[in-house]
Amino acid sequence: MAQSRARDRLFLYCPTQKANGSSRPESPFLARMGSGLARRTVTPARALPEAPQDRMITWTYEGKLSFTGPQMALYESCPRRFFYTHVLQVGGRRSMTDFMRMHEAVRVVSDGLIAATIAESDIEVHVTKALEAEGLGREGDVTAFHALAVAMIRFFAGTRAGLTPEPPTALRLSFGDHDIIVHPDDVLLEPSGRRLLRRIRTGHRRSAEEDDVGAAAFVLAARQAFPDALVQLVHLADQDVFDIDLKPKPLETRRKRLKDFLADIRGGRFPTKPSAWTCPGCPAFFICASAPTGTLRKKF
Repeated sequence: MAQSRARDRLFLYCPTQKANGSSRPESPFLARMGSGLARRTVTPARALPEAPQDRMITWTYEGKLSFTGPQMALYESCPRRFFYTHVLQVGGRRSMTDFMRMHEAVRVVSDGLIAATIAESDIEVHVTKALEAEGLGREGDVTAFHALAVAMIRFFAGTRAGLTPEPPTALRLSFGDHDIIVHPDDVLLEPSGRRLLRRIRTGHRRSAEEDDVGAAAFVLAARQAFPDALVQLVHLADQDVFDIDLKPKPLETRRKRLKDFLADIRGGRFPTKPSAWTCPGCPAFFICASAPTGTLRKKF
């Protein structure tokens, strides 16, 4: 379009460097324009001004900064969404579907098994009650949801067979004046005396779930409390139990990353991470821009 509209001259700009400093190759279409294309290197006289949404936010807080492992994983994924969700606390609410309500019912029953308020022999009865409490007793494909929920719960119960349950307690990972709190969903004791600390999810496993800083915080806190503990991710939709066995070097790298993230949070660094895939589904999509001027004051 530009070539067909140009009268005397046509200027094309071709950046040779990406935002992260790495080189950027030219478009192969430039070669098709022939030998009449004159090239000239231009060095910018000054840097572009920082985008408003990427500027540091001035804030002060009372109390102790304390976040959970999943919250730190959100900061790693998008610091700006973390800011809206866990600092401003305007995360928004999802629209629940029948399928999501079924998963909520599974979570309720699995929590009951962990707390020993539900017997394994009564799983089907409690699944029915949980589905009805979620509004699935009268509408939707209740029969299919019931069968799927029961299968997920029975799988979960089977993974606990022969192990002694212990009451789950919060684990604290300290970084000076700041803490990361890890909440195991299920704690089991093997006959050998080794503890299994588990994170239970009703959905499917993400491809690199064990690589984020949330998983690393879980491992670090677990091994700090119980040096020989085995940390597991249990995904009921996949009917899979996955051991997180991070080696010392990558684990130490993630510990440093957690420390750096906490320092960035304290310093007010909440830059955006634009993504055509995740941004449209973010509750802060329409307000993700510059923050008001002045100092934000929070109490934790």
